[in-house]
Amino acid sequence: MADTLTLDAGEWEKGLVLALLCAIAYDTDNASRQRRFARMGFVERGSVNLGISAISGLDAYFLERGDDRIIVFRGSQEAVDWFHNARAGKRRFDGVRVHRGFADSAGIFKGAFLRRRALFTGSPNIWLTGHSLGGAVAQLAAYSLALTGRNIANITTFGAPRVGGPLRWVTPYRSLGLGRVTSRWVNDRDFVPRLPFFVPGIRPDAGWAHTGPQNYIDLGSSTVHFGDTRVLFPPAHAVAALAHHPIVGFGTGETSGYVRNICRLMPAGRRMALQESADASLRESLDGLARLTDGDAPPASSLSAFTPVYRRRPTLAETAIHFR
Repeated sequence: MADTLTLDAGEWEKGLVLALLCAIAYDTDNASRQRRFARMGFVERGSVNLGISAISGLDAYFLERGDDRIIVFRGSQEAVDWFHNARAGKRRFDGVRVHRGFADSAGIFKGAFLRRRALFTGSPNIWLTGHSLGGAVAQLAAYSLALTGRNIANITTFGAPRVGGPLRWVTPYRSLGLGRVTSRWVNDRDFVPRLPFFVPGIRPDAGWAHTGPQNYIDLGSSTVHFGDTRVLFPPAHAVAALAHHPIVGFGTGETSGYVRNICRLMPAGRRMALQESADASLRESLDGLARLTDGDAPPASSLSAFTPVYRRRPTLAETAIHFR
């Protein structure tokens, strides 16, 4: 898959491949997950559980392919309930002021990174991606790594919430050049990117802001608006979904929803070119996605390649850092 994830790849191609990696990150069977990463051309070199006292079920996986290091942050299935507790305040992290829980998890990641510098020997291109709360921590991790002079090639998030305010988060983030390499994918019915709530008319940095434009998936018109700058408010259909889907995603927001919709809306010519350039294993997943989004029913085995599996809350005994 050497030609499918490069610095000059288009938004469609990077979005689809990274969304697939985020979906695989929800596979809680270590052997299965590592095998699926390997079939896409990536070797899993390590993992960090970030849920000691911050966000349940949020992990980071360190992947390697050539000169690229891809860090995939898995989200949490309890995000909405978690946002309503007292941990939604802000605290300082590496000179910025951000969501307390995200800072706690990013701090665990940072500690693991400082102990395993061998993962980043030389000058690799570092990619960070994550779904939901994992996307929020991916942005903080990118900021922390950039402060050390690491080469941040790309940050791509799917349904990520707001991390901090415009002055003491967004401005420092952009000052490191991270705004130019950040892509935020948002499904129009995904509730989480609208959290914490944006409140107009309050003093600067007292509220919450996103780091920049978004790739907005408008399911009603089957259109992706690239570079979209609209301010996200909770839509009525997302609020109504709370009563029926009290977990991250509400159907269209789940990782598999992002994978399917990006594939479905991707121009046919670009999707065919991506399939032709991919290796056999990725081509198999893309073919299964194409059959699903084009209306044919793929076999159940192909659906399992990109359907996330949520896990229960980890215990302290299960919290660990693993490297090979």
